Amino acid sequence: MYSWERFTHITVDSFVIALGQQEPGRDGVEIINGVTHVRPGGGFVPDFLLFRKVDVNGSGRIPLYSYLTSVCPSAVSGYREKERLFYDTLDSNDIRWNFEKFLVDRDGKPYKRIYPDQLPETLQGDVAALVQKRAQAETAYPDYGDYAFGTPSLLSV
Repeated sequence: MYSWERFTHITVDSFVIALGQQEPGRDGVEIINGVTHVRPGGGFVPDFLLFRKVDVNGSGRIPLYSYLTSVCPSAVSGYREKERLFYDTLDSNDIRWNFEKFLVDRDGKPYKRIYPDQLPETLQGDVAALVQKRAQAETAYPDYGDYAFGTPSLLSV
């Protein structure tokens, strides 16, 4: 079994989403200022990529989330009341809540969709499986080296 500290080649990519109109920031500057000075505040600076605010549901959904939600079944059943949904075209695979995550392998293939309340620490077994898969692939194809395999990513919404 791997220890969590050995996972040094993991990237966390985070999209700020318009889900439920909870993010008041209009652009990257407002969002970063909010994170740094308000919540969590105290000069916090994310140590992961933070992308622009995007739509992950409805007719404005970006292609990345169309793909991820089409290949990974929803981690949450049911919906909130329709009056609290601020998008059109409801779909059974919609992102239901902030912090819903997708674990993606080094080749960009979605591995698992993760319930919003599940903490990253609980993903050690899944990450270990992806690392082991990579090690086996590198052993089978040593000539390709690191160029053939990207980095496992955890996308959090």
